[in-house]
Amino acid sequence: MPNNRASQAIDERLEIGARLQIRWEERKGVQRETCVRALEVTKSVLRVQSERKIASGTLVVLYTAEFVPIGRALIRDCTPKGMDYSIALYVPSCLPDL
Repeated sequence: MPNNRASQAIDERLEIGARLQIRWEERKGVQRETCVRALEVTKSVLRVQSERKIASGTLVVLYTAEFVPIGRALIRDCTPKGMDYSIALYVPSCLPDL
């Protein structure tokens, strides 16, 4: 019997509570990076908690807490949640891995 949790996850390294790094480039080539915590993991969407706001439509690169590349994602939405932000990342299979 297949493990439903594993089959629904974007990547086996992603699970609820996992610490991740997100890196992206802003205007004029400014590189940004922030540490986030996974809140929800589904087949193509990853919801994370972040101290930093990231604009919708931003292309980001996901890494494990140990900086092992996971792949690319697109910020779908970023909404305030208390003192932090809840960010939905779209992780389609068509975006190439690193």
